[in-house]
Amino acid sequence: MTTPLRGKVTDPGGTAQTLSGGGADSLLAHAPAAQRAGLDHTLHAAFATGNNALALTAGAVALAGAALVLGLSRQSRPKSPTTTDEGTVDARSATAAIE
Repeated sequence: MTTPLRGKVTDPGGTAQTLSGGGADSLLAHAPAAQRAGLDHTLHAAFATGNNALALTAGAVALAGAALVLGLSRQSRPKSPTTTDEGTVDARSATAAIE
């Protein structure tokens, strides 16, 4: 398995573990002085990208949940009694609306 860090970092697995554990400052401290600014920018960009993806995913899930709640919690309205041609209420439909 190849990783983007292979060849640039001596221990890619350990570096990833340190970064996921909140050790960005220790990674910056161990980086060569000439590369610290670029690494700092890369770490901030990676965090911002991940944070944006998380926020968009959470928003999409919230909207889908809201749509499901609205769709599933609506009650159907009872039908009104129907009238016959003579203008009187049909007894069967009137009693069906009561039940």
